[in-house]
Amino acid sequence: MQKKSLVRNFIYNLIYTGLNLLFPLITAPYVSRVLGATNLGKVNFASTVVNWFVLFAAFGVTTYGVREVAKIKKKGKDLDKLFSEIFIINGVLSIIVTIIYLYVIFNVKEFNSEFSLFLIMSLSIILNMFSIDWFYQGIEEYRYITIRSTVFKVISLICIFLFVKEEGHYVIFGLISILSTSL
Repeated sequence: MQKKSLVRNFIYNLIYTGLNLLFPLITAPYVSRVLGATNLGKVNFASTVVNWFVLFAAFGVTTYGVREVAKIKKKGKDLDKLFSEIFIINGVLSIIVTIIYLYVIFNVKEFNSEFSLFLIMSLSIILNMFSIDWFYQGIEEYRYITIRSTVFKVISLICIFLFVKEEGHYVIFGLISILSTSL
């Protein structure tokens, strides 16, 4: 594996962080105007609820994964074993938390009024199990992370302008926002 340039990784990480800050600045005015405060609030509330579950599903896997991968990134067989172990732990936790989340949204009556929105938001927990950014950060592949993130942000920006046209499209906006952040 070639030696990664600290300056190059810094620049990619700067671009990645900048895009994460810029994307909401572009979309927020449009989405706020089209969806209105009430529907945007529904999406934000559902996002907040599901993010609590994602927090438990991730259970420190990202931090642990980056640290451990960085320690042994040059040891191929050990790296494969570590990746598999962390991926399985993340997968099992995500499945357990998804089941708990589904139980909650089916049984708590406050979530029934926006059931489809909360159900779509569960994709965030499910897709969490396939998130391997921790691996790419550990092997210092910031270029890949930045390019992938940029592509999905541009696609989601286009989808927001194409498919979110009226107040009732807040569930579609929820789906687009979950897919853009999780993929």
